[in-house]
Amino acid sequence: MSGCQEEYTDSLFVYPEPIPRFSVEKRSGCVPVKVSFNNESVAWTDMEYLWDFGDGDTSSAESPVHIYPKPGIYNVSLVTTTNEVCNASISALKIGYIRANEIPKARLLVSRPQASILDPVITFFDRSSEKTICRLDLGDGLKAPTCNFTHTYKEAGKYTGRTGRHRSG
Repeated sequence: MSGCQEEYTDSLFVYPEPIPRFSVEKRSGCVPVKVSFNNESVAWTDMEYLWDFGDGDTSSAESPVHIYPKPGIYNVSLVTTTNEVCNASISALKIGYIRANEIPKARLLVSRPQASILDPVITFFDRSSEKTICRLDLGDGLKAPTCNFTHTYKEAGKYTGRTGRHRSG
């Protein structure tokens, strides 16, 4: 080859779109449910955030904490927006992601409020309104394996039975 030649080299960056990702440690509970959102979004530039908690509230915080005051099942979305070099908005939506449950109502009926030591058998009837996990304290140091339970008291005295309801998860 005869003649003159010149080459020039330069670098360029091709930025990927942001990847919106998030998680929570606790996805359900009884109202009010406090949820801490962990933002795990990825981008090569700074991002702005718009959270929609599914209950009418929003946030622009990076990793917000939100309280769900009413029972329901909520969809959550996160829109990540890059504002440098290439502007892009990408969203992530999780359907039915948060469950806020009503507080269970514990109710207990006893077969009779008074008994004689000659006939100390008392039957407890679970009258709680929802399917939840039940705990029954018989008042004499013993716990029943179920809230529908018949118990014989060994000694005379005044006993206070107590039931508790809770949801798993």
